[in-house]
Amino acid sequence: MKIIGVTGVSGSGKTTFVSLLNLKVIDADKIARQVVKKGEKCLDDLVVGFGKEILLENGELNRKKLAEIAFSSKQNTLKLNEITHPYIDEKIKEEIEIYRNQNEKAIVLDAPQLFEAGCEKFCDLTVALLADKNTRLKRIVERDKISKEAALLRINSALPDSFFEKNCDIVIINNGTRDKLQKEAKKLLDNLK
Repeated sequence: MKIIGVTGVSGSGKTTFVSLLNLKVIDADKIARQVVKKGEKCLDDLVVGFGKEILLENGELNRKKLAEIAFSSKQNTLKLNEITHPYIDEKIKEEIEIYRNQNEKAIVLDAPQLFEAGCEKFCDLTVALLADKNTRLKRIVERDKISKEAALLRINSALPDSFFEKNCDIVIINNGTRDKLQKEAKKLLDNLK
């Protein structure tokens, strides 16, 4: 089974690209949301690391508050990753085994933090999506309904484009249309055959 790791910067079009591949997907962001649900050990560890102010009154995670704190400095972003990534990693391993047992020929690991979490070790091929800063800013503000300032915090906390260019097998610059992205997805799938 081939595992294609898709990563890149926020607002680069990763989710759209993954949907165009039309393969089974392990969504690291979805897993990240599961491991921080109320009652999960990861949430308890986040409270120890960042304080009770990251919780809503009902004990669930206040995602906006955590993001505000975690993306305020490189040190806090690193702390967030150190707490959450081991839990995410374990769930990813479990899902890979499920697909392997179903005899899938290829799957996608959609992981914005692929390298930070050390999940590139699971992948046979890594693909990064990048886009210019203004395009990303516009996409993030529209998608997440947040301020430009909040979006810039995310952008500025990310790894630089040069990191992906150096470490990924394929780099796709996605400043254009969905049709152009569709052609890139088709090219990738054709090369898998």
